[in-house]
Amino acid sequence: LVLDPGADAAKSARAVAERLAADDTLRARLVRGLDLALLPAGATPPGEPLYVRG
Repeated sequence: LVLDPGADAAKSARAVAERLAADDTLRARLVRGLDLALLPAGATPPGEPLYVRG
């Protein structure tokens, strides 16, 4: 995940974790773990993005 320039990193990370934990389907499918990186605003990860919030 690449943060929006105006986003607070700690709040964003907590919000993602809370939403993942609150969803029964996601929680059931993530029993083996999840590799997730929270990148600073302006970072360019390799490859094409899976989703871009407009």
